[in-house]
Amino acid sequence: MSAFITVRSLCVDACLPIRQRVLWPKHTQEQCRVPDDDHGTHLGLYVEGELVGCGSLFTLNDQEIRLRKFAVLPEHQGQGLGSRLFNALISTARAHNATRLVFDARTSATDFYQKRGCQTVGDVFDKNGVPFIRMQRPL
Repeated sequence: MSAFITVRSLCVDACLPIRQRVLWPKHTQEQCRVPDDDHGTHLGLYVEGELVGCGSLFTLNDQEIRLRKFAVLPEHQGQGLGSRLFNALISTARAHNATRLVFDARTSATDFYQKRGCQTVGDVFDKNGVPFIRMQRPL
């Protein structure tokens, strides 16, 4: 029997525990907020009603939308759930009439994004001791 999986909008406060656990375990949930969170579009990935992943989109201009804080709980990774959430975020970005998705990815996650049509742009850079690279994807 397969699990009941949904992706739907949610408020930023619901994303904070996922962000904290996956991305910033040494930070408080309040420290896991990003500028303009109150103006972003936040999607949550639910398995059997439990929130297991989230991602946020922020309009930059008429053509670009930025993905931030994409995270899936470790025990739910490797099951295709991240792909499902990413595809929903792509659909949402298209619904905002954006033509390009841009984001900064941890270098440890570039393979995931490249398999989904994203390309690296520029050189690796450091954010608080974590190596990142800018990525983009046409929509």
